[in-house]
Amino acid sequence: MQRALILIPAALAAGFLSLGSAVPLGSAGAPVQDAPLLSDLEGPQSRQALARLQQFFRTVSDARVPAVLHEVLAETTAAAAHTMILEEYHRRKLHAQGRTTLEALSKEHPRRAIYAIDLVQLAILEGNPERAKADLRSAAARFPHDTDLHASLGRWLYGRQQTDLALAELLRAQRSGLNDPQTNLVLASLLARAGALEDAIDTAASIVFTPGLDSVIRGEAAALAGKSHAILRNEAKAVEFLDRAIQLSPQVEDYYLSMASAHQQADNPAAAAQALKRGWDRLPGAPGIGQNLSRQLLAAGDAEEAVRVLVLLTSRHPNHADALRLLAQAYRSAGDAAKASQTWRRLIRQQPRYPMANIFLAQSLAEEGAPPDQVLAALDRAEQISPQDADLYYLRGRIFNSLGRHQDAVAQLQRAIRLQPGFSGAYYQLGLAYQQLGQPELAQEQFRRRSHLEEGTGRTR
Repeated sequence: MQRALILIPAALAAGFLSLGSAVPLGSAGAPVQDAPLLSDLEGPQSRQALARLQQFFRTVSDARVPAVLHEVLAETTAAAAHTMILEEYHRRKLHAQGRTTLEALSKEHPRRAIYAIDLVQLAILEGNPERAKADLRSAAARFPHDTDLHASLGRWLYGRQQTDLALAELLRAQRSGLNDPQTNLVLASLLARAGALEDAIDTAASIVFTPGLDSVIRGEAAALAGKSHAILRNEAKAVEFLDRAIQLSPQVEDYYLSMASAHQQADNPAAAAQALKRGWDRLPGAPGIGQNLSRQLLAAGDAEEAVRVLVLLTSRHPNHADALRLLAQAYRSAGDAAKASQTWRRLIRQQPRYPMANIFLAQSLAEEGAPPDQVLAALDRAEQISPQDADLYYLRGRIFNSLGRHQDAVAQLQRAIRLQPGFSGAYYQLGLAYQQLGQPELAQEQFRRRSHLEEGTGRTR
């Protein structure tokens, strides 16, 4: 490209700010040659030149900006400069003028693919996807084998969440010989999202098995291939690729979680737990791994090890509400109701409006033998937050039964049953309350209902 001496022609310079200084061009002897050269937009000074270009645009009136932008578009093919100019058209709502300029320049320079790219991008910025589709068809007809054009458009469209258009462009780039691993990874991701899982696997695998590539990119590709195999129910292949992803990028938490999920899908909980343990050993304190591992341990009856995992996790992430809930449950499973209560209190301090926390606290307090007034106070707080929760009325009814307040218990338990008619425990407690009130027929009716529910008949007669 011929080296342009100034950013804008002399005819436009008067009254504009120089890109190289804050002195208006044409006044007080400001030297025109001090303006940055357009070649700077494509050289080592491109970042500084772009910053000055952006600053310059702020000084140009709407009436003059089309001519200025036309000059820059005509004189440089620097993609970053073109992107900035398109955003300037969009910011000033000069979409029609921009399209006219780009169409004229495209005719004047028919071999410059950048104007075809610009037209698509301007249409998307304007919010006109139909116009963008027409521009894409035109670009494909004019430059059918321009891999860089289609790859550039595909990446840009992907960044703008235009996934369907991005996929079409990246497929064109692939047919033209796309050989950029990062762009191929985007293509594989879009293929997987579109349900073309076998094509996604093939594209991702080509990255995985290309020697010399960055291990992070190869790891991402291996994980994508593994997840796609898992969706296709090829669990063995899924595990193989995910294991490779872990070897390539052992610091990525998601790879261990996906490996565990693939093992679970294959009905192999022991292998799933082992995958999570492997991740926990490598990334101690990782939230997703810690939560899933502790759930596995609780399901396997190892509450004490779950407590150890969750204590570490909550020390690293003290505000992690899900981990605190799991820790309280783990303490309860380990038979330590007092620590379970402490953990629920800790969660309530962090999330006072969390609806279930006070109910769980009340359960824990009851289990540790705390005074009834403490349990009832927790239930009162729960009712203020979640008055439609059947559990709180059930617990309150149980407490009232234990205190000999059987009539109060009846009222609470009936309310629990109205909210949750299939609540078998509430019928049992209600039967106990009627027994103590000297109403055996009503008591037996509640016991029968409970029995029917627990047998799974669904009868509530």
